[in-house]
Amino acid sequence: MKIGVSLFLWTDFVEQQHFKYFDELKAAGFDGVEIPLMASDEAHYKVVGQAIKDAGLECTTMSLGLPDKHLISQNVNERMAGLDFLKWAVDISSLLGSKMLSGPLHSAPAIFTGDFPTEQEKLWAADGLYSLAEYAQQSEVAVAIEYLNHFESYLCNTMADTQALLNLKPHQNLGIQLDTHHAHLEENNMRDAILCGGSNIKYVQISESNRGTPGAGLIDFNVVFSALKDIKYDGWLTVEAFSWKHQQLRKNLHLWRELYTSEQDCYTKGIELIRSHWHG
Repeated sequence: MKIGVSLFLWTDFVEQQHFKYFDELKAAGFDGVEIPLMASDEAHYKVVGQAIKDAGLECTTMSLGLPDKHLISQNVNERMAGLDFLKWAVDISSLLGSKMLSGPLHSAPAIFTGDFPTEQEKLWAADGLYSLAEYAQQSEVAVAIEYLNHFESYLCNTMADTQALLNLKPHQNLGIQLDTHHAHLEENNMRDAILCGGSNIKYVQISESNRGTPGAGLIDFNVVFSALKDIKYDGWLTVEAFSWKHQQLRKNLHLWRELYTSEQDCYTKGIELIRSHWHG
């Protein structure tokens, strides 16, 4: 088991001004960082990757469908562009040394039709994810898809939804990402959801009910960690909180108040929470 932290605590695009945090996170005891992949080129990420390596950290990566590039668009060109974009994310993940690409790869967050997901949309998602998993396997990058709450997605809102999607076209390189924030909002029983996911859960984000400091909100992490131990989960546990100071994150995540006293306090309490359950 390794402990990481998402760079969403500062930004949605990691660049040189953020490299100073890598040494801080290493000193705090983190094993790695989660890097969001939205844009830019190989030259940029080579520099990012070297900075991560210089700090003695590993990394995971995340991406998502974009409004004009996602797997369940009604437009065939946008579906093809969506798969190409996710393959780009795999290539950058490989360049960074990431062995795990996660996120809501199945669709574009906050894009709604106003109706239930159709069988055709589910098939489009399943086909695209299968192709992505096959492509990523060549680079030894595992793929874990994240389900979101119903304010952010209509395709996958629960563990059962996500299992059903994977079962349409299973691939050994394709698994599920558990984000405790979304699960807390959508599941009737957190323990049952985690047991349902079982060995298909390949990546976990420890994220609070209000997107702030893990352990300071409504989520019962005793239940979360107990269930993860029961399924013998041994992958990454990544602290995820979001910066309300960053304009685009504030807008996308609807962050209208301060959620923690400082980024350092947030990630310190996050890693302490994980260690208290996993090693206590």
